[in-house]
Amino acid sequence: MEELKDNIINILSNQKLETVTNLRAFAIEALREKYNLKIHDSELKKLYEEHMRNLKNQ
Repeated sequence: MEELKDNIINILSNQKLETVTNLRAFAIEALREKYNLKIHDSELKKLYEEHMRNLKNQ
């Protein structure tokens, strides 16, 4: 019974972490869109896109 409880807690914790990460990525994108923020520097844009991909894939 204790093992089942631990498994449930681990599953719920992992789901919560995924939700928080997805919300963070969504918030960043929403703010950029709301304020019409564009990245003109190609290197910075590349780093930003890589960072966003990593956030979404965590």
